[in-house]
Amino acid sequence: MDLAFKVRCRALPVDHAYALFEALAKYLPWLEQEPLAGIHPLHVAESAHGWTRPQQAEELLHLSRRTKLVLRLPRERVAEVEALEGKHLRVAGHAMILCKPTLLALSRSRSLFSRRVVIGDDETETQFIERMLEAMRAIDVRPKRILPGLAHPLRTPGQRLCTRLLSVEELSVGESFRLQMHGVGPYRHLGCGIFI
Repeated sequence: MDLAFKVRCRALPVDHAYALFEALAKYLPWLEQEPLAGIHPLHVAESAHGWTRPQQAEELLHLSRRTKLVLRLPRERVAEVEALEGKHLRVAGHAMILCKPTLLALSRSRSLFSRRVVIGDDETETQFIERMLEAMRAIDVRPKRILPGLAHPLRTPGQRLCTRLLSVEELSVGESFRLQMHGVGPYRHLGCGIFI
């Protein structure tokens, strides 16, 4: 399941994934270790009304009232996470209040994408695709088409990761559900490998 919170938060740095995880982990200490849990990246449009999304890690993303914090969860964790309604978080020094959680079912779409999948050090695009196909075969997912997209850095206190957007197409509905449930690769708590 996905659990979506409305958020009251004016702005966050572009590279806020680790800070968001830290803030949530204070209430959900199991979050990093739960294999079926993950935090979707907070999405802000690339451009609107003459505004262009900033790119530098420290620059601020100004969140709209429609921005949602979405967590992918196994069903048995949902009630515990719903209890975060009304909690005040500090994310990279910015105040965030979690409001009105809504449960969302996984999509039946036969085309999915992940905004972030971790790329190995010095991994070529061909090697990345092969590794992704192998990871998907391990969960009985065999897409007809797989397309890597732009690369983006992601920082944690101890390292800098490189991630890529990844589109996966022409799945069966069962494959789509399995890929959404299991994802691919590490760092789901930082928004990596989660498909929508």
